[in-house]
Amino acid sequence: MRNHYVPQFLQRPWTGTDRKLQVFRRKVGRVEPSRQAPKGNGYMEDMLALTEDRVAGMDRHDIERVVLQSVDNDASKIRDKLVAGRINSLSGEERE
Repeated sequence: MRNHYVPQFLQRPWTGTDRKLQVFRRKVGRVEPSRQAPKGNGYMEDMLALTEDRVAGMDRHDIERVVLQSVDNDASKIRDKLVAGRINSLSGEERE
């Protein structure tokens, strides 16, 4: 499973009309530019996976699926409010 260390919602504002980012990859002796969707950038496979398929009642990828997707979803909504200049509309919980 892809675990994004740069959440996709933070990458999206940097995309062009094609909804892709300009990325640069270092190859031996050169740098290669390309266009890439946020889904395919800023991640590492199984970075947050548990070491076994099941540990203490949790599935291998529950850290990402249960915890971080919820956190990123909430953060994305708050970020959208901030970008839209609606800081006064943030609830007490959102401010925390």
